[in-house]
Amino acid sequence: MDGRTWITVVRQPDDTNRSQFLAACAKAGFLPDIAYETTDPLTSLGLVSAGLGLATVQASLRSAAPPQIVFRDLPWFERTVSIHLAWRRQDKRAVIADLRKAVGKELMKELIVNSE
Repeated sequence: MDGRTWITVVRQPDDTNRSQFLAACAKAGFLPDIAYETTDPLTSLGLVSAGLGLATVQASLRSAAPPQIVFRDLPWFERTVSIHLAWRRQDKRAVIADLRKAVGKELMKELIVNSE
């Protein structure tokens, strides 16, 4: 992976993605040659599909990827991303309430584990 051409996603205005990516690469023992930066992971997949380089993307994009793209899990590549839950304040549907409750329970579990 060292020296291979890479494609990364740049998030504006406060891009922490690139620095996190480079830190994860260094920890994994390689230095990527970042040749392309995109504004979203789907564009990154398009560049990968064109043969322009490698990219790290979330597994959920497998179904949206062109068939010629190969996905590989990288358990040794230590990288996390923040996930945010958003909903309309006025939404009173039971499914939304259940989702909020489930996320709240998981968040509390994580807070307890991290405080120990």
